[in-house]
Order: sequence, then structure tokens, then C-alpha cells
Amino acid sequence: MSGTPPPMPQHVASIYKELLDGLRSMKQQQWTITNYAVLLLAAVFAVAKAGLNVPHLSSRLNLLIALTAVIGTGLLIRIQYNMARSRARLDKMDATYFSYQELESTGLTRVGKYETRPAAAASDTISGDGSSRSFCSVFCGAAGSSFTGLCNTFYRGK
Repeated sequence: MSGTPPPMPQHVASIYKELLDGLRSMKQQQWTITNYAVLLLAAVFAVAKAGLNVPHLSSRLNLLIALTAVIGTGLLIRIQYNMARSRARLDKMDATYFSYQELESTGLTRVGKYETRPAAAASDTISGDGSSRSFCSVFCGAAGSSFTGLCNTFYRGK
């Protein structure tokens, strides 16, 4: 992308804000679902450990464990899918309405298929080959941190 990006119209800024608020809400829902699932599983294991003498208790507890795992995982996957769609829309808006310098100054370097990154020193990138550090740096910490290697393993397959 060359030149200055166009100014963001008010209606686009409203959509941008809604997408950010939606991401925040979805992340909060993820934690809520996770916390309730863990609480429910802890209660099931507490009941199982108490050793109550109720017929078919273990099969019912096993069913409850399976249902908790399946429903909780399904809800988390659905929320994660929606978050990925929102992040993709935000990436496109970032590439359209923000310059590389504006993104970098806020710590949101979103460089990839939408914009080319200016030449940088090898120490400024994760892999050292001049490739962008958009996803791993933003979501897994600054280059060189212990999370970056893990992020590269899962995100880039390195």
C-alpha cells in the first residue's frame, strides 16, 4: 500500500468500534464458559469422590462429564470461529485505513497479504529472514519472548 491511507468515515469507525467491542465480549464469554465447565467438572468429581451409594451414579456422572466436555467445547469453537471472522474484518480495515507507522506506534503491526512491510533489520523479525511479525508479535508477545517460539510452532508450523 503506497501513500497515505484514506481517512476513516464515521460509519466505518462505528463498525470498527463494534467489532472491537464484540471481540471483547466474545473473549469474556469464552472465560465464562470455561469457568462454568471447570466448576461443573469439579462438582462432578467431588460427588464421585464422596462415594455416595446411589444406583447408576457413576454412569450418570460419566454422562455429565461427556456432555460438559462436548457442549463446552462446541460453544468455545463457535465463539473462536466468530472471533476469527471479526479479526479478519479488523485486519482488512487496519490495512485500508491505517498506515504501517500508525499501526506500529500502537503495537498493532498487521502486515501480511494486505500491505508490504518496509525493509527491516533481521533482529526486528521473529524468523530473522525479514518476514513480517504480525500475528505472533501481536498475540504472543514481542519477538524473542518465550511465547513467540510456541506461537510460531502453532501458527506458522516452524
